[in-house]
Amino acid sequence: DADGNPTEPYGNDVIANSYTLDNQSAPALAMLDRGFVAVWHSFGQDGSGWSIQMQRFEGRGLEPPPYIVDAVNGGNSTTDQIYSTIEEAVAAIALPGATPSPTILIREGTYNLAATVNVNVDDVTFRNEDGDTVVINGPAGAAAFVIANGRNASFESESLGRFTVNAGAGGIAAIDFAGANGGSELDRVQVNASGGHAVRFGGGQNGVTVQDSGFGGTSAQPLVLVLGAASGAAATRVARMRYQRLPLGSKNTGGAALLAG
Repeated sequence: DADGNPTEPYGNDVIANSYTLDNQSAPALAMLDRGFVAVWHSFGQDGSGWSIQMQRFEGRGLEPPPYIVDAVNGGNSTTDQIYSTIEEAVAAIALPGATPSPTILIREGTYNLAATVNVNVDDVTFRNEDGDTVVINGPAGAAAFVIANGRNASFESESLGRFTVNAGAGGIAAIDFAGANGGSELDRVQVNASGGHAVRFGGGQNGVTVQDSGFGGTSAQPLVLVLGAASGAAATRVARMRYQRLPLGSKNTGGAALLAG
């Protein structure tokens, strides 16, 4: 009941897992406003050893919702943590004692962020589950992600078109690198502007890699903006923006594709 006390069973049994080979263990349930979520460990189901599986029951049958895993071992560990939102996952990896260099594995779905995700840890990787299509929409008037000064983060996918990050309407950028973000990567991701830039690099960038990624959206601003160093110093040089490819249809409606100054 509402106080957490057990009650008599109601209705018929519901099968949560359709995959029954090898081993399924450690189930857990969480109540929703309407229905519940079941999660468990499953071995061999996705071809990579242990994985975390989820099913959501809302009275209309079982629905696999989007979910996010702090993939300590690439999603192949019983110690991986599962979260319901990207914001929750990022907050968890910033806690003292959190696993270093985490991968946040994002499952199929469209994620509408309520607020900008501020990344203030090093060596974090955001990527889609292989084969899943992920779209992340920033909040109105803001970036989807801000990578703090001096931190590095990577956004990766196995193929272009599987992982898209959109700026909120009127936002300065979809992904905003605050400065000195060496070691960061954009690898086969689509990043779209909405009145501002797709990606903005603050001063001091050196060693940022952009590979096989697309930049699009609607904007009269440069899709990729590289700012110069502060106090009138020489313009920043992005030394390793290599293998950059802009697919057809990904150019902006005005301005340059890349601006350094």
